[in-house]
Amino acid sequence: MGTGLAAGVCSAAFAQDGIQLYGIVDAGVECAGGGKGTALRVVSGNISPSRLGIAGTEQLGGGTSVLFKLENGFAGDTGQARQGGALFGREAWVGLAGNYGQVQAGVNDTPLLAIMGTYSLRALSDGIGSGHAAINFAGPATRISRSLRYTSPVINHFTYRLAYGLAVPDATSPRHLGQTAALSMGYRQRRFSADIASLTQTFAPVPTALNAHSATAVGSYSEVGASYDFGFIKPALLYQRHRGGADVATASAVAFSNPHADLYERNATMPAGRALILLSVGQYRKTADGNGNASAFGARYNYPCSVRAVLYAGAAGIRNASAAAFSIKGQSDGGIPVAPGAIGKALLVGIEQAC
Repeated sequence: MGTGLAAGVCSAAFAQDGIQLYGIVDAGVECAGGGKGTALRVVSGNISPSRLGIAGTEQLGGGTSVLFKLENGFAGDTGQARQGGALFGREAWVGLAGNYGQVQAGVNDTPLLAIMGTYSLRALSDGIGSGHAAINFAGPATRISRSLRYTSPVINHFTYRLAYGLAVPDATSPRHLGQTAALSMGYRQRRFSADIASLTQTFAPVPTALNAHSATAVGSYSEVGASYDFGFIKPALLYQRHRGGADVATASAVAFSNPHADLYERNATMPAGRALILLSVGQYRKTADGNGNASAFGARYNYPCSVRAVLYAGAAGIRNASAAAFSIKGQSDGGIPVAPGAIGKALLVGIEQAC
């Protein structure tokens, strides 16, 4: 397989009167095959999602401030909006922060997504990008609209998070569909960190032809992550479990459904001079059918051109069992499909620019 050189550009950033405009553009060239030939394509959001955001803070006095964040996801190769075309589909919230912690209302990441990003192969921003095995298998419970999220201050090295999301406000959808509740606890002490989270979400076991009378059930997610920085290497572990309610065959974001499964990942970050070498292996184990299992690996080399630019090159692969159809994904692109029972492989080179 051959690879090409990619380039990224970023918009200007400024900070004035507590308002900041920021962004990241990540673009690259990928050569990949999934059992049905090989394709060469330009891709965006490989190791970080391309985005443009506005954030602001205003001091109210007494140690309290009001703050907001509006973040738009887009495809750097086409300019098209991500997240179904939403103007601010990644994050859109306003909140208050003080000695009591921070509370925010709007579109929020779930604790599951926060933990996955913490124990992943990072570059300039959050990880969960190409080469991060878990991204190939992650389900719908990652971001919630119409939600409240609370983050506590650090208390004896512990941080606590609570999140609650309202149901879909649509009379044609079943009652409570999408209603979400989550909590997490994180511990940081010098070079060691660990997080644990629990999330429940109401879903529809039959995702087709949803209506107000469709049956619903409550799915339950649990997630654990941990890492220790030895200096010459930083290993990390991630585990996610999904059970609860009737099992489903495939994931559906519209129905908030996800098969009963276990997701495992082990990864490591190693410094190599100014650069980083990143390795990841993971498995997906479907509870009802071992033929729906899959495994994935990834390796990446990140070279910082500056404090805001990273050149990267990597390889990723996935092995599907006979009834699995997972693809090799980047942070934003859907990935080239890998046929059931096939082995998919991809080579990637690109650049990420932040501002």
